[in-house]
Amino acid sequence: MGLILSVYGIYYSIYHYSLDEYFDKLPILPWIILKFLPFVIFIYLLNRLLIGKSRDVRIGFIVLFIALLWLFHYSEDDKVMIKYIRKGGVVSPAIVINKRHEARVPPTIYWKYTVDGQVYHGQRPCEKELYKKLFIGDTILIRYSSSKIDFSIPHKFFPTKEVIKECEKGVFYIGGKRVDSLP
Repeated sequence: MGLILSVYGIYYSIYHYSLDEYFDKLPILPWIILKFLPFVIFIYLLNRLLIGKSRDVRIGFIVLFIALLWLFHYSEDDKVMIKYIRKGGVVSPAIVINKRHEARVPPTIYWKYTVDGQVYHGQRPCEKELYKKLFIGDTILIRYSSSKIDFSIPHKFFPTKEVIKECEKGVFYIGGKRVDSLP
């Protein structure tokens, strides 16, 4: 099992950091094969490792394995994107469209922003103090990557009107400093 997870980790890191942009340019059939072949191989190997167990036990392990891989992939993808955007990205205004705080859900704000006429949505948990101060309809500044516009993180929660106007066309940041353009 450890071998299978190690191989998946190696595949994920190579795919995510090196091949992601090239996979998107492939025709659909090779893209599907390269994207899902490792999962099929891992499921086959797991099934072979559990050959002496009953069919229900094998299916249960395979379902558990797939769920754990999906959870790992989802959480790692989110962390990687946040680190990537914090290093550099485009700052743009966004409108708070909803707030949610329930017993099982941390205080979360939801926003929408427009890039090149296309509307995108984002959300992030926040501290209770900040949650209480923000209202639906408030303008915040968010940061997104120019290569993955649909994923954004908050940049500044209470910007001045001058800063909002300045950021309407998008302002570039690298390493926390404003620059004229992204490299």
